[in-house]
Amino acid sequence: AHPSPLRASGAPPSAAAAVPRSPPSPGARSVPRPAAMGILKPLIAVLVVVLAVIASQLLAADQPPKLPHVEFLDEELTRKALSLEVEHHHPTGRGKHGSYGWSSEFTAPFELSERTLAFNWSHPWGRIWTLTYGTVIDHEKNIYLTGADAVRKFSPDGMIMWEHRTVHGPPPMGVRSMDSYALDRGALYGVLTSGMVFALSLDTGTTLWKTKVANE
Repeated sequence: AHPSPLRASGAPPSAAAAVPRSPPSPGARSVPRPAAMGILKPLIAVLVVVLAVIASQLLAADQPPKLPHVEFLDEELTRKALSLEVEHHHPTGRGKHGSYGWSSEFTAPFELSERTLAFNWSHPWGRIWTLTYGTVIDHEKNIYLTGADAVRKFSPDGMIMWEHRTVHGPPPMGVRSMDSYALDRGALYGVLTSGMVFALSLDTGTTLWKTKVANE
């Protein structure tokens, strides 16, 4: 048997597998491994934060908006009001939803006098800031008259059954009602210029609940 050339030349056994390395180019700069990881870690952290923000925005878009806090002042009356299933004659200042039209076959009387009116009422202050903004009529034909200072409930024959004041005293400005109230089930709903929304009991005029939805 002939001896191996590598062994004959006296070279070590590992010399046959050794590959000579080319010298680095003059302009090349090598970055040590620990230094490279130090650069990547902050970039990865920033990327994670950005992805977390995007994910939270996507989740928030699928969720309903948070409702303002509702303060229930009389839970028993509120349950009673919500359980009442009735159809009101004139639930909003413009009538029933979907029935805002007019008819030439049924017209209101043009002669407004003591002979034709069932009753009439005038505000005791008689000022412009007591202007009324709308009238609603419930299932028993009681009338709710909205004014800038208060809402008042009248019986069908004109007797004041209760009064809920929103402005105390006769200031021309300040917190007041600027829109007609609305009826639904057993409650009367209103809003003030302060951003307060509330519900009143039809029986007593007391506040069932209230919540602030805006600053003004």
